[in-house]
Amino acid sequence: MGRSEVADKSIKVLLVEDNPAEVGLAQEIFAEVKGARIDVQSVDRLATGLEHLDAGGIDVVLLDLSLSDSQGLDTFAKVRAHAPEVPIVVLTGHDDEAIAVQAVEQGAQDYLTKDEVGCQLVVRALRHAIERHRLETELRSLALTDELTGLQSRRGFLFLAEQQLKLAPRTKARQSLLFVGLDGLKEINDTLGLKEGDRVLFDVANILRRTCRRSDIIARLGADEYAVL
Repeated sequence: MGRSEVADKSIKVLLVEDNPAEVGLAQEIFAEVKGARIDVQSVDRLATGLEHLDAGGIDVVLLDLSLSDSQGLDTFAKVRAHAPEVPIVVLTGHDDEAIAVQAVEQGAQDYLTKDEVGCQLVVRALRHAIERHRLETELRSLALTDELTGLQSRRGFLFLAEQQLKLAPRTKARQSLLFVGLDGLKEINDTLGLKEGDRVLFDVANILRRTCRRSDIIARLGADEYAVL
């Protein structure tokens, strides 16, 4: 495998597979990889895998959907819900390939059938999964973040606020909503220019950051409107 196939950075892989023969085969494959440093942690139960994800440091999950403590798409759903920031590549046999396709449709980055897994293919799949996931995360961040101030955009605020309000009845937490309107922005833009108006908007955003808690959701809703939940 050429240097173009793999980058210098090591990949920390969490292999969730309960078949010892498949685990041994995967370890042999990773041992044959040249030009890439791959650190594989292997677990045979979903519950143990989730504990490893809690510890952090995992770049990608290589996931068998049929485990002793979890089966089918539910296995993928649990991993994705537990660690949405980690890309997942599904391992499957031909008899489960349709389920693997469904997993990709629901957010898995890729799937590999166990009889086609080889050194070059598996490393490429893992690299591509990590890169695609990174790009998707950046695109979501751009869509949910106000470009000028770095606060949440209206869309980001509505998305995050909805999640908090769903949790509120269970946690019995009270929510407070603060609206902030900036007066005189048009006059600043007209007399001093748009650059100075942008500076004022940025300064107000920083005031809100310093005033509010890190757990608060702060957003710029419109040209001169802010909100805090």
